[in-house]
Amino acid sequence: MLRGLARLKGSPLQGSADSQVTEHYAWDTFTNIEQGHALASRTAEQFRQHEAIRWGLVLPGSPHIIGTCGYTRWSQANQFAVLGYDLASRYWHRGLASEAVAAVLRIGFEQMAPHRAEATVLTGNTASATLLDRAGFQREGLLRGRAPQVRASVVPRPGQPN
Repeated sequence: MLRGLARLKGSPLQGSADSQVTEHYAWDTFTNIEQGHALASRTAEQFRQHEAIRWGLVLPGSPHIIGTCGYTRWSQANQFAVLGYDLASRYWHRGLASEAVAAVLRIGFEQMAPHRAEATVLTGNTASATLLDRAGFQREGLLRGRAPQVRASVVPRPGQPN
């Protein structure tokens, strides 16, 4: 279930403190709560500036965050959004991330109306690549000159040409 981060308990970026999760990120594992709070503050400011939006993932009946999903960037002027998500490793392989991605894409296309949503995945993160494939993303290629190597994918707004 998606919930606004302000109403939830725990670090809004729990996955950032999980080394199994951050193995697939382009940054290091958080080592203290202040890092999570700083990132949450930046995310809140990006929302106020209409640059990003992120929701907390919770299990039904629980206020505790088990991951996040949302748009790490969106541009109304250029009509695109960049999808990002994380989920604490003990909740993997339950369909929770797939459910969250589907909900965030639906909200984005209905309310923000971008022409496309984009996502990147570090090569080797086959679970995330599979999630994007199942969500309708199309592989566009590798971003050159990036270390580690990153695969780019897009999903067009329903009814939009590719």
